[in-house]
Amino acid sequence: MMSWNELTRRQQRTVIKLFGGGSIRGDDGVETADLIHRDLVTRNGLTRSGLEIFNAALKLRYQNGRTEAP
Repeated sequence: MMSWNELTRRQQRTVIKLFGGGSIRGDDGVETADLIHRDLVTRNGLTRSGLEIFNAALKLRYQNGRTEAP
């Protein structure tokens, strides 16, 4: 499984936005297509893999004493 740090900052922002209930409509098509290709998102939201990567990054941040989102 890939890690959070393997995603570009733009891809990370897209995953965070989807986790919060946002939409990928209007986002960069290349970044979105890459996330879909990696099976992290669909046009309707996060996949299980995308959610697992986000949760692992969030958990690591909290374990390291950081309180802000990844």
